[in-house]
Amino acid sequence: MRRLYGLIFLMAFGIYSHAQQIPADTIETRAYYLAKSKSQLTACWIIFGVGAAATLTGVIVKAAQVSFYIVTIGTSSYNSNAPVILMIAGGACMLGSIPLFISSHDNKRKAIELSIAPKMEENGELVQMYTGRYQPAISIKLNLK
Repeated sequence: MRRLYGLIFLMAFGIYSHAQQIPADTIETRAYYLAKSKSQLTACWIIFGVGAAATLTGVIVKAAQVSFYIVTIGTSSYNSNAPVILMIAGGACMLGSIPLFISSHDNKRKAIELSIAPKMEENGELVQMYTGRYQPAISIKLNLK
């Protein structure tokens, strides 16, 4: 008897969860994914540029410290770890921009895939009496510019 109640519960749950409609305001469009891809690409190039500039600055400052140390024959008392920290932080920024490049590419791919997408079309009034209000269809968008 417990199995029967469990089966009835699962069937009743399935009736209410099958083929639910998504509200129109929550559907991501091609323009949404393209805008998201563009903003992610801009952000990752900025992060990558900051990281490259920080790494290059650290290398130049460290090279200047080493050359100053060599010229003064080891008598320099100024030895800072700031250039090394700057190089490590710059490298971390450059490595941190990689996931943004990947997600930007994924969003661009999703936008391209939305050019051919399933869509729910509204039936005519005569057909609605027998079948329902909506029917599945495939939309194909072509840019003719």
